[in-house]
Amino acid sequence: RGARVLGLVVATLLGLEAVTGVLLAYYYQPTGATAFESTRTIVRDLPFGWLLHQVHAWGAWLLVGILVLRLLRLFWDGLYRAPRELLWIFAVAMVWVALQSDFTGRLLTWDTRSYWSAVRGMEVVFALPLVGPVLAFLLGGREMNDDVLTRFYVLHVIVLPLFYAGLVYLTFATVRRGGVDP
Repeated sequence: RGARVLGLVVATLLGLEAVTGVLLAYYYQPTGATAFESTRTIVRDLPFGWLLHQVHAWGAWLLVGILVLRLLRLFWDGLYRAPRELLWIFAVAMVWVALQSDFTGRLLTWDTRSYWSAVRGMEVVFALPLVGPVLAFLLGGREMNDDVLTRFYVLHVIVLPLFYAGLVYLTFATVRRGGVDP
C-alpha cells in the first residue's frame, strides 16, 4: 500500500512540475546573455513569480526525494524479483531521469552557483570511459557557453519530461497488469 501512495505522490509532483515549468517557460530566455536576467525578472518583477520559481525548485527536490524513498520501499517489499522486475527497472530509470532533470535545470538560472555546479557535473560526465567524449559532443562541448545552456534547456524542457512521462505510463501499466502486492 505504501508503494502505491508514493507512486501517486510522484505522479502529483510530476504534474506540479509540469504546470510550474510551463508557466516559468513563458518568461525564461535560454541564452547566455538573457538567462540570468530573465530568471531575475521572473523572481522579482512578476506577481508571485518568486513563489512559482520556488515551488518548481522545491518540488523538484521533493520529487527526487520521494522517488528515492519509493525505490527503497520497492526494494524493501522485494518487488525487484520476478514477476515485477519491470516495476523495479522503471523505478530506477525514473530516479535517473529525475536526477538528470535536476542537473539540467540547475544550470538554467545561469548564476555563479549553477555555473560551477554544472562545470563540476560535466567534468564527471566527461571522465566516463568511452561515452564521455560522445556526451561532451552531444552536450555542446567542454566549455560552458550558449550551446551548453541551450542544450540543457532542450533536455530539461522537452527530452527528459517525455522520457519521464513514458516511464510513468509504463509504471502504471505494469502496476495495472501485475499489481504491487508481493
